[in-house]
Amino acid sequence: MDMTRSVVASSGRRIAALVMVVGLATAAAAQVPDIGQMSGVPLPSGDLPAGTVSVRVVRGDLTNNVTGQPVELHGGGQDRRAVTDASGRAVFEGVPVGASVHALAIVDGQRLESQNFAMPAEGGMRVILVSGAAAGSAGGGPGTPVPPAGGPPRVATAAGEGPSFGGQSRLILELADAAVDVYYLLDITNPTGAAVAVEPLVITAPQGATGLTVLEGSSPSAKADGSRFVITGPLQPGVTSVQLAYQLPYSGPEVAISQRFPLALSQTALFVRKTGDLRFASPQVTAHREMQSDGNTYISASGAGLPAGVPIEVALSGLPYRSSWPRYLALGLAGLVLLGGTWWAVGHAGEDAVARRRALEAQREHLLAELVGLEERRLAGRGDAARLAARRDAAIARLEHVYAELDRGDAAFLPLSAPAPPPEQVRAG
Repeated sequence: MDMTRSVVASSGRRIAALVMVVGLATAAAAQVPDIGQMSGVPLPSGDLPAGTVSVRVVRGDLTNNVTGQPVELHGGGQDRRAVTDASGRAVFEGVPVGASVHALAIVDGQRLESQNFAMPAEGGMRVILVSGAAAGSAGGGPGTPVPPAGGPPRVATAAGEGPSFGGQSRLILELADAAVDVYYLLDITNPTGAAVAVEPLVITAPQGATGLTVLEGSSPSAKADGSRFVITGPLQPGVTSVQLAYQLPYSGPEVAISQRFPLALSQTALFVRKTGDLRFASPQVTAHREMQSDGNTYISASGAGLPAGVPIEVALSGLPYRSSWPRYLALGLAGLVLLGGTWWAVGHAGEDAVARRRALEAQREHLLAELVGLEERRLAGRGDAARLAARRDAAIARLEHVYAELDRGDAAFLPLSAPAPPPEQVRAG
């Protein structure tokens, strides 16, 4: 890519649109939604003005609004604060389009935090935060106790005890010009209630990936380093949001992506924007469906979770591409024409050189014969002596020119001022 950086140039709006799709898919999948599962999940709302986020805080169920509750909205270049009204809602306005933000409130000692989401170009976003026993773990840590201040980070040792990629972690694929834009929207969930010290988490991009980028709104602990992403600890309780992107160029109708993650995935979630005859396959996917949003078709696919180190494998086929063989054929033909022209030029240049030398040699012999004839006439006393001397000098000058041309060998033949008469005419004169 240089992805560097076409991914960055349009990431805000495109991520916003894709998050809207994810929200719609999440809402549609829950036929009988559980209040705990709804907590922290952002949903697009067309009835809100653009750039508006509405955060509702409830205790236990939807009938028990929490009023006068401070709520924070982090991201988009600043931290915003508001207080819930009688309906339990805190409203934030003027959030920039494409900004990646998340809501946070601490209710009854519980840290309630939403998933990171990007502001759409149209409409706003709604989030509900649920405190109390009914709140589940979905949504990035609602119901997680606030960790005590101070003390060293705790190292998780038991299986299933430490952090994982959970919440709304997902992979998003979108076609670009002769490349696939790949987004990893990852929520690192730490359910332990305390900071966890970890070795740096390394995500190595597939071979051939270009333009590795950490998107705006990600945790500052995530960095792009050459062909890999590195996430450093310690990991705080709740959710650490990481949004990564790269481009994978392709040159044929198919491309395969295999990605290993250093933490377990609580579920497999893939979203692919369908273009033309694009087809999608993955052995980790157990269910998928197509859905429409803003005139675009998306493939929403899901599957079971994966242990750390087990790759997600995705194959895309039916990709639009231009075959390279016509270009190579044209280059080959051009090369043949060039070689043929060079051969012809060299061959004919050699023939021309031989012809020029033969002509010079013939003129040399002709001039020598002329000089002999002139000398014979002078000795015999035939003809005007002055004219004979002038003709002899002219012949000698022309002969010197011929010898110079013969010595140089590669000069073009220059015609002499006048053809020399044949020796018979010299003698006869």
